[in-house]
Amino acid sequence: MEYYKPETLKEAVKLKESSKNNYFLGGGTELNSLAQESLKIEALINLEKSCSDKITENQIGAMAVLQDIIENPAAPKGIKDAARHVNNRNIRNAATIGGNLGANKASSDLIGTLIVMKAVLEIITSDGKDESTVKDWIKSPKGLISVIKFPAPSRKVFHRRFSRTKNDIPTVKFTAGFTKNNDETFTDIVIAAGSVAEKVVTMDKTSDYLNGKAMAHIKENEITALIKKDINPIDDHRASADYRIKLVAAAVNEFLHLVPQEV
Repeated sequence: MEYYKPETLKEAVKLKESSKNNYFLGGGTELNSLAQESLKIEALINLEKSCSDKITENQIGAMAVLQDIIENPAAPKGIKDAARHVNNRNIRNAATIGGNLGANKASSDLIGTLIVMKAVLEIITSDGKDESTVKDWIKSPKGLISVIKFPAPSRKVFHRRFSRTKNDIPTVKFTAGFTKNNDETFTDIVIAAGSVAEKVVTMDKTSDYLNGKAMAHIKENEITALIKKDINPIDDHRASADYRIKLVAAAVNEFLHLVPQEV
């Protein structure tokens, strides 16, 4: 196995594109996991020198590790809270935000938050520099993520994580980004759900229903029906599809009843 430590992002992308069995290396928590044992790795491309780990209010370098994001006063609150859901500090001390995105797991504690915060990714490809929303990128990943940008860093975010233990991956991860109005209604709602499909999904029908609606006009049976249209959950050893729908419905209920009191 070859090992590279390129000085530039362009060089890193060129190395990656030279073989489908070449992999970017950030913190290594994904590539070193048991889930990756079947990978046929020809080369590792360490991004330590080429990719930024700088953290500001409006953007975070892809090589920033989760614990540094949590501890940095400038980092947006929404993403700091999401990083805290990675309960194992040893992982937080090594795992990078770019690596979490690159792994593109349905159980990610960060991807849903990045979607509802309307984060934008700066992507480096062999053709140059490009940008993509997180929602679009996870559907069709390409290039090397260099920077995660936050056009609205103070955007409000509600998190709800259901798991069997704190260290287990979530059975369901629910995240909602929103604006709360003085009349107790919510607008600009974006809802994402993790661990219900092969990738994190957005719940557009449920979001559209809740947008601008007064609490008195929200009906629980209508929400449940919309959730079933938005997601078609997987069945696995952690939970049945029906149970996952109930967890998402419970998270929506918490969002509607708890947030007006807290925000």
